[in-house]
Amino acid sequence: MSRQLDLSDGLKQWLDSVEKSTAKMNSADRYAVEDAGAEVFMQHLREVTNAKHRSTHNDGKYGHAADNISMAHDKAGSGYFADSDHVRVGWKKRYHAMNMMRVNDGTKSIVGDHFVTNLREDRAVQSEMLNAEKREFNKIINKNQSDKGDD
Repeated sequence: MSRQLDLSDGLKQWLDSVEKSTAKMNSADRYAVEDAGAEVFMQHLREVTNAKHRSTHNDGKYGHAADNISMAHDKAGSGYFADSDHVRVGWKKRYHAMNMMRVNDGTKSIVGDHFVTNLREDRAVQSEMLNAEKREFNKIINKNQSDKGDD
């Protein structure tokens, strides 16, 4: 006679299987997943900044904002981003960050075009970021499972 599984037992078994493959990820693995999505967002931010806000002004000191977009990384495990649940992409130089904030949000004399906000809310970009994160996540899970098989 087969024993029927009640809902709480089924959920516990499911949770245990999920924890084996996901909850045991270390910080480096979590950063790798986040970075995969951040790379996609960074590329799109460079493209939209170039398309909408590339000027002919040649600033030898600061360069152009579209050429100064980067990702922030946790330096030597400092834990600075340990609780991050956001994409760490932006302008390297405060000068560019402030100018692009004004262009995005607007001021009394500048009508904001919300190019960063619109990019963040773009479903196609979000989907592309999630797919990149999923691919990286699957690589890590497959690696972890193959490492466990070697025990």
